[in-house]
Amino acid sequence: MKLSNKDLNTISLHCHAVVCNLFAMMCNEKYRGPKFQWNEFHELASSRCEDQVWLNAPISKTKMKLAKKQAIIVGEAIAKRMVKSAGF
Repeated sequence: MKLSNKDLNTISLHCHAVVCNLFAMMCNEKYRGPKFQWNEFHELASSRCEDQVWLNAPISKTKMKLAKKQAIIVGEAIAKRMVKSAGF
């Protein structure tokens, strides 16, 4: 089974929304715990992407395992790019 272009676009949109929201929150120090480190942000973000795609993306159950893997990859890439661009 393969993800369609529509599925890939849906995953990308969900991941962009999740990572951007999380990044904005973490820029505010009151939302970060004392152990938070920007070099670990991509792990947090990719995990959130996986969860949100599973919960909210209109993707068939038969493709969901692939969709979750793709969400981790896409979410991690977006998060790393944002942290690097911001200079954290």
